Amino acid sequence: MTDRVIRPSSLTTWADCGRRWASQHLTAEVEAAGYKLQVQRVTHVGAAIGSGVHAGASYTLEAKRSTGELGNDTEAEQRAVAEFEERAEWGLDWDEASDNVSVAKRQIARMTRSYRRHLAPEIDPIIIEQRLEANIADGWTLSGQMDGTTGDPDTIIRDLKTGTRQRANNIQYGAYGLILHAHGYNVRGLIEDFIPRVKIKDEQPRPHSTEIPLQAAAMDAMETMEDIVRSTAEFERRLLSQTGRAPHSAFRANPGSSLCSPRWCRAWGTDFCTAHRK
Repeated sequence: MTDRVIRPSSLTTWADCGRRWASQHLTAEVEAAGYKLQVQRVTHVGAAIGSGVHAGASYTLEAKRSTGELGNDTEAEQRAVAEFEERAEWGLDWDEASDNVSVAKRQIARMTRSYRRHLAPEIDPIIIEQRLEANIADGWTLSGQMDGTTGDPDTIIRDLKTGTRQRANNIQYGAYGLILHAHGYNVRGLIEDFIPRVKIKDEQPRPHSTEIPLQAAAMDAMETMEDIVRSTAEFERRLLSQTGRAPHSAFRANPGSSLCSPRWCRAWGTDFCTAHRK
């Protein structure tokens, strides 16, 4: 049997709502158990823009690692926009900050320029978006590729985030630290570089860099992953016994979550979750 895979980026979803996590990351198992989930929604514009900016940043760092220079400005922006267009092929879920294709492309271009101006000159790109895996339990693998991993894994590494607001991603970074240590790296610190996505009429803010307390984040990540493994095992046990509590309640729901809505959760309004307010 193929190991189940936990992505470090999914840990913040689990911390917010275990049942939403299961609907996203154990979809096949949940549906095989007889639950019918909501149809997968189209990609949110924020995710598509983030992928575009990361593509521009990746080109920039690869050029710097190869030549010592940042590469061509136009090429970086074109690659960023091309990645966005690929992600947007099947439609996008728009929001107030980015409400059409033209605006999104302009935002991508200026966010890419911000990265190249303020962050790339300070970064030593020893590793760039390298995927690594580690076994965390019987039948479970932790697999991570930081969105924009750069730096020296034996000292300090960095990760790039974008969005309308900076979120708390510490447990995600703690999981990355665990993977790197499992592969023999002695990473001692991690910095999150955040580029805000703001309305096109507003001036593009400078990036903000935040140092992550890696040791504490790693401990929280381990606790979170152990909770995922335990809850999934309990879900399977209840399916086999067919007595006692409902299998889906093995995954705790959080109806107080700001993402508890049909827009963000495939479990919302289904027999897999009725904990939300109607």
